[in-house]
Amino acid sequence: AASETIAAAMQVLAHTDAVMFDMRQNGGGFPHTVRFLCSYLFDEPTHLNSLYFRQGDRTEEFWTLDDLPGTRMPEVPVFVLTSAETFSGAEEFCYNLRTQERATLVGETTRGGANPGGLFDVNPQLEIFIPRGRAINPITGTNWEGTGVEPHIAVDAASALDKALECARPAAEVFRAARVARWDAFDAAHKEAIRLYDVGRIGDAAVAIAAGLRAAHAAHLMGEPDINMLGYDILQDGRTALAIAILTFNVETYPESSNAWDSLGEASMAGGQIDEAIAHYERSIELDPANENARTKLAELRAGQSMTP
Repeated sequence: AASETIAAAMQVLAHTDAVMFDMRQNGGGFPHTVRFLCSYLFDEPTHLNSLYFRQGDRTEEFWTLDDLPGTRMPEVPVFVLTSAETFSGAEEFCYNLRTQERATLVGETTRGGANPGGLFDVNPQLEIFIPRGRAINPITGTNWEGTGVEPHIAVDAASALDKALECARPAAEVFRAARVARWDAFDAAHKEAIRLYDVGRIGDAAVAIAAGLRAAHAAHLMGEPDINMLGYDILQDGRTALAIAILTFNVETYPESSNAWDSLGEASMAGGQIDEAIAHYERSIELDPANENARTKLAELRAGQSMTP
């Protein structure tokens, strides 16, 4: 499916400093695919486009998706290459990002096909395309039908890549510097949490690491697997209560992750919090009945409880 291919590609690009989309030879696609791709570039729910259909007098709104595989890139500099051959769904992608001020378009004005329709037979030798609806952008109230989408930087299509690269390099440097600063801030929070923990201020350590994680997650530096790995590293170092704090943050942030609950169960078990560990493993199994590790650990914990006088 197109969504699986897009998700795989965006995962490869998840930690890039700038991204380009080449729409110069893209003749279009489906609005649901456009929405799926656009969703990676926004953090908050965003109304991208609407399609009004004459039949049934109905309007379908297209918002960014709440649930998305992989990592969002709401602050990464985006450049889109365009040409006079860019058409239909590819133009919607360009128009969405232009009106939301989320990308810089480089190249030529696009072809100008916005309204959905279909082919109808006039006679056995002739058919005609007739629009059955129209696109309505939530910001402009109109669309690109007949006019195309104008680029921010107008150059011929053959020169668009070179021009975009010229613009992308300094933008990437600025973004990279900001990301490094955020990583430095998290590293400082991490070290402070360790220091506090090691002098017995366990509650303060938990507060410090939670604040660092919250900022890192908001900046899209760390996702569920990264937080999980950090928790395990801390657990292996013997700082069990701090590991529990980290993995608790993970389940609060990703409450539908069976793996996150499984990991918190393991840390709770290591910390002697048996009732809590049982509850965490039970939740993990609810989310993923095929989680055999959680079932095994849960059986061990319950067996231990039954042997307690």
